[in-house]
Amino acid sequence: MVNYKSMPESEKIRHLKKQADSAARLIKQHRHVCLVTHNDSDGLTSAAIMIQAFKREGMTYYHKIFPKLDAGHVSVLASSYPEDFLMVFCDIGSGQSEFLSVLPNPIVILDHHVPVGKSPAKVVVNPITVGLEGSYMISGAGVSYLTARAMNPANTDLSSLAVVGMIGDRQLMVAANAEILDEAIQAGVVTVRRGLKIGDGNLFDVLMRTTEPYLDITGRPDEVRAFLAGLDLDENRNIRDLTDAETERLCQAVLSKLEPLNSPDATEAAVGDIYYLKNQLVENVFDLAGLLDSCGKDDEFETAIALCLGDETAVDKMFELYRTVQETLVKNLAVILPTAKSIENVSYIYGKDLHSAGNISTTYIRYVCPRKPFVCLNEYDGMIRISARGTRSLIKEGLDLSVAVKQAAESVGGSGGGHNIASGGLLPTGAETAGNFMTKLNEIIGRQLSPDERNGAPNNMPPVRMTGTIRFIDETDDEKNEKAAEKMVISLAPDNLYGTETSFYENYAEIQITSEKFGSILATADDLLMNADGAARVKKASQKTAQSSQSVQASRSSQSSQSPSSKSLSDDESDEESDDE
Repeated sequence: MVNYKSMPESEKIRHLKKQADSAARLIKQHRHVCLVTHNDSDGLTSAAIMIQAFKREGMTYYHKIFPKLDAGHVSVLASSYPEDFLMVFCDIGSGQSEFLSVLPNPIVILDHHVPVGKSPAKVVVNPITVGLEGSYMISGAGVSYLTARAMNPANTDLSSLAVVGMIGDRQLMVAANAEILDEAIQAGVVTVRRGLKIGDGNLFDVLMRTTEPYLDITGRPDEVRAFLAGLDLDENRNIRDLTDAETERLCQAVLSKLEPLNSPDATEAAVGDIYYLKNQLVENVFDLAGLLDSCGKDDEFETAIALCLGDETAVDKMFELYRTVQETLVKNLAVILPTAKSIENVSYIYGKDLHSAGNISTTYIRYVCPRKPFVCLNEYDGMIRISARGTRSLIKEGLDLSVAVKQAAESVGGSGGGHNIASGGLLPTGAETAGNFMTKLNEIIGRQLSPDERNGAPNNMPPVRMTGTIRFIDETDDEKNEKAAEKMVISLAPDNLYGTETSFYENYAEIQITSEKFGSILATADDLLMNADGAARVKKASQKTAQSSQSVQASRSSQSSQSPSSKSLSDDESDEESDDE
């Protein structure tokens, strides 16, 4: 068993690359592939990366893109493709083990989300399983790129698409992301320039419709013109054509506007490195990430993939859609953000048919009030969709939205999960349900952010790591003889989960869960016990089936012993059944 907790970051990345090598070997053993990805910019770039890799290997591929993966989608996949097709899931699939287990096909999962349950995949490439953080150290596109490069070293040109996925997922250029970016620069497919981290275009237009950064002048034409005039900048100049001095003047003016927020997340999102993609039709990485997200939200999946694969006819259509989406979002934000409510530990908005709930949440916590986590509850299409966001400062204080949203949603009959800094979920409709969810979420987040709950000590003391243990005991002679407890623990594969260790003893086995957060231990234990209960039910059902089969065979034997002709026929049937088996 590998202990990733004390391992240097470089070693964790090496182990992640080993997973990618295993995935690449399995993929290259198949000639027919069904590719399934998420519908955001990270998922769409993951799809484009893998499609290019498949095409270069001469493989036949089909692709499906989903905003979420549920039992219905998996059922369609199971009935649509032969069993010898390899199923490859990108930027999706880690949290849907229960659904995927019904697929008869071999499965590969290339993802960065929190794994839930025992995966049915033959190979899983996931940073969390090697101790890396999936929310900011590597995206789904990054994981897909590592796999594509393992398939063929010539695929380093696809690193530019991986950078788009990182930016679209609002990740940091650290750890594995930093390595991939460096490979892209070395390959000559990405160049870097400092400036406002926004798309290209004339200054007036980009400041009018951008929400990253979202300023007090955004969407206000008179204020935008006055702002640019005060900087002696022509509103019709393309932001890309500004001199270094002009760019620095613009950046400092924007940072001055953000300074009262005292939000590192806001300043880092606004000013820094801009990546230009030298082998893509749309060079500015923020433009391309925004275009892909817009297409994903409007179900223009094929157009998005076509653009990433070099189809020039897709450019104008996508830019038109992107501008419309930006302008609509800016107008909506001006109306929606003032309606936000704040309770003790969290701020929130509850509305119906809201446009771009994720963008609403990100904009609010970065540029309006970064002091509390924020939740957008959007009642749409017969359910309430949750979009929750935090900041890195809140994460350091103990916030874990993946745990908080999951527990609060389940308390009212919903579901949820994701990353510690960004999470989502679904709830039954109704204002009462939404209110009960927020009450529970407020309680959980309050405990997470409490110094006593977080560290067991004041803030100036080092954090305390807590350990919980689940013990499985062989109680009967049959269980002891077949080592049932050991088999159960192995079947749960808890070593794939960061922060867990397994131990085996005579007549019992243990799973240890270690974390600085008590809520994380409870959530992991809950998932493991739920899967153990499911495995026990399956085993009992299998035993009943076996007993039933034995009874039928015994009945046949009894009947055959009473008739010579029947016996002869029965023996022939038995031989045929044995051959079939």
